[in-house]
Amino acid sequence: MAATAYLAYRYGIAGPAFALSLTAAGFYLGAILFRFLLFAFSLIQIRKNSAAKSIVQQCSDKELPVYTVLVPLRHEVKALPGLIEALNNLDWPEDRLEIFFLVDDDDDITQDALKKHVLPRHIQVMIIPTADALIRSKPRVLNAILFQVSGEFLTIYDAEDRPEQDQLKKAYLTFRDSPEEIVCVQARLDYYNERQNILTRWFTAEYASWFGYTLPALDCLGLPIPLGGTSNHLRVEFLQKIGGWDSYNVTEDCELGMRIYRMRGRMKIMSYLPHKQEEKGRPIRVFDSVTYEEATSQLKNWIRQRSRWIKGFLQTFIVHTRNPLKAVREFGVCGFAVFIFFTGGTAVIHLMNIVFWTLSIAWLFNWNFIYAFFPPALHQIHVFTLIFGNAFFVLIHVLSALIEKRFLTALFALFIPLYWLLMAIACLKAIWQLIFKPHFWEKTMHFGEIKKQEEVKNGMAVKKILIIVIVTLALAVCKNSADAANVSFPGSVWSELKTQASPLNNYGAMAEGVVEQGAELSDASLGKLRINFFGELKYSFSPNGPTWYNYTAPGIGIRLEYPGQKSFVRFGFKISQENWQDHDSNTAATGFITVYRGWNLSK
Repeated sequence: MAATAYLAYRYGIAGPAFALSLTAAGFYLGAILFRFLLFAFSLIQIRKNSAAKSIVQQCSDKELPVYTVLVPLRHEVKALPGLIEALNNLDWPEDRLEIFFLVDDDDDITQDALKKHVLPRHIQVMIIPTADALIRSKPRVLNAILFQVSGEFLTIYDAEDRPEQDQLKKAYLTFRDSPEEIVCVQARLDYYNERQNILTRWFTAEYASWFGYTLPALDCLGLPIPLGGTSNHLRVEFLQKIGGWDSYNVTEDCELGMRIYRMRGRMKIMSYLPHKQEEKGRPIRVFDSVTYEEATSQLKNWIRQRSRWIKGFLQTFIVHTRNPLKAVREFGVCGFAVFIFFTGGTAVIHLMNIVFWTLSIAWLFNWNFIYAFFPPALHQIHVFTLIFGNAFFVLIHVLSALIEKRFLTALFALFIPLYWLLMAIACLKAIWQLIFKPHFWEKTMHFGEIKKQEEVKNGMAVKKILIIVIVTLALAVCKNSADAANVSFPGSVWSELKTQASPLNNYGAMAEGVVEQGAELSDASLGKLRINFFGELKYSFSPNGPTWYNYTAPGIGIRLEYPGQKSFVRFGFKISQENWQDHDSNTAATGFITVYRGWNLSK
């Protein structure tokens, strides 16, 4: 965006560049405002639809159907003890519960580890063949067992998941008490290792906002819901009829959520929906039950996981926009806009963050650099977008943590724009993999229950990075302030230079936007003169004697160059010198003019 704007202004096509930059900034700020409005809507309107504990306790085991739990495992030795304990604690009759541990046939490590555990009868280990597999992914493993299950309802847990004991009953009661077009209910995800380090604090604040407020608001408004990776509970018959998960998508949960939403108008054809459906309903609901997971605590591991998520969102965007008109018709206008925002728009926002952070760092270290690329109006738009966009983003996560009385996490959430910067890095990796490794499933390592020694070790890298970033930014701000304080004011600069036999012996008055006359060069050996200015620039140049060449260059970002030694011109006039020598016909003098926006100078 910045490069496009600069090139357009450089060659005098300011209108399209300004419109492009304004559109990008509007999308960026609009996306943040949309998230904030969803958060505010959740706070004001939403009443949790979960079943009360008393109702759950009164639920008779006789009415409960068979429930299927799928747990894909790969190299999860450390997480197994806690996983088995959590599954054994589920409040559901064992004779109506089937749990499948899904393990690839070449994963000898996990198979050997499972043999060391005494598993109850309702937990079975299913070995999934890989010899003929074109890809290795989690949805491929899930699809391999989908048509062999006997449950009426089904859910997925990962190895590090610790669901609440009554989650299956809450999910069942949500299905039972909801219209039959509800085919999926999503539980909330949270982290049990929140206090491990700064990264897990940020991750926890993000999940508190996403699962606590964003998804419930989407549910209440009847908009598309990107499902979470685990703890989404589905009707088995429906899932079988639509063919299960997309084996080639690395975020099969998000893709499934969008596919279900698009099918909501056709659900009356399903055999288990005998009633006629006159209007499109809400096929996915969010219910109040929590599954605790392990937040990735190592930066490298976090980038692997986040880049896979972003790559999967992009895959979902590409798949569902192959026929845009059909997608708009099935999503609806509002639904399609939300779909774009949460899939392809996610990557766009992360890429724009790279631009905004680059501009911010450039401003901190050399604030005049910004003016060489952006006119005042465009620069102010981007500053407004950066400040208010990050402010809303911070506010959402701070309030989400405060409402849940996570006060220290709320404090760390004040620095969450740095977390957003990490997302931008992961986004670059996701785009690279989308091109060269589109279906590669990058494994996220889990460590089970985290011990104190591991907490300290895993947290050091992120803490060091945060400290380095904060110190660097502080030093840059101090340097920037000092540079601004040392800028000479009008009058003193010219008088000081004029006493040193300068060949720059004449110049005209300058106001912001117009230069009537630049400088008269008494010797062509002075060097190259560059002038960058926003607005209309009128410049007169006489290299040899009385003949004058007049230049008028309308547009923004003008650069005039003349042969010779290097010199550089920025905004408004600060005339100074570099390696100054006594002037004569045989000696070249190299100088530069720095222009500061908004200053008026005269002789």
